Amino acid sequence: IILGARPGMGKTTMALNYLLKAASNNEPCVFYSLEMSSTQVLQVLVNIRTGISVEKMRTGKVSDLEIELIQNEIQELSKLPLFIFDDRYTIDSILNTTRFLKRKYGVKLLVLDYLQLVGTNMLKSNRNSQIEYISRSLKLLASPADCNLTIVALSQLSRSVETRGGDKR
Repeated sequence: IILGARPGMGKTTMALNYLLKAASNNEPCVFYSLEMSSTQVLQVLVNIRTGISVEKMRTGKVSDLEIELIQNEIQELSKLPLFIFDDRYTIDSILNTTRFLKRKYGVKLLVLDYLQLVGTNMLKSNRNSQIEYISRSLKLLASPADCNLTIVALSQLSRSVETRGGDKR
């Protein structure tokens, strides 16, 4: 599944909601964040589950009750079958890591945030060819012949829509 939208439209939050739902149902999941650190991802997950704003967590402007809620939620999240990676990955390292996680833990869902930041070893090709190669590799990884898992790849669409009039969504 390719989930595409402009920046700031909630792609990551939507994908993390899918991830939380699957992991809460004891389905092992992996999240590759090429845009945010694992700490930032954890803050968004805590926000989804508690409603405490990420901004309050970042600035430390939380009450004692909210601190306790955050600590409890982090403990609960640590029990979920959820793997979060925040390194700058190439498609080959994503494929290898996911195959390992599938064999060892039975991963069922992969979320990739986001597609355009994935690197390749294709030095002399244009970016369209690289994205095509990445997409094809992910499709093969999802197939029953390989890992047989669901993949949600987030894609950032052009900001050019902001120049037109009317509803920009």
